[in-house]
Amino acid sequence: MDPITPKDPRRIDMHSHYYGGGLVEMLEARRTRPYLRQRPDGVTVMVAMNGEFPFTDAYHDHRVGLAQMKATGLTHRL
Repeated sequence: MDPITPKDPRRIDMHSHYYGGGLVEMLEARRTRPYLRQRPDGVTVMVAMNGEFPFTDAYHDHRVGLAQMKATGLTHRL
């Protein structure tokens, strides 16, 4: 093994978001940014300070987030 390649490589997501502990319900109740809304096509979106984006289960269901981490080879999230 060369000195540049670690024996136990870690892949870390340095910028992730998780909305647990009642935050989803709070965001659904809000009407000013940030808040959640459902588009006519049924997709839930986060209306944030700089636009909107699909609010997928990975943002609030830890099981989905962990499965995505495993699928992409991530070992940690911050």
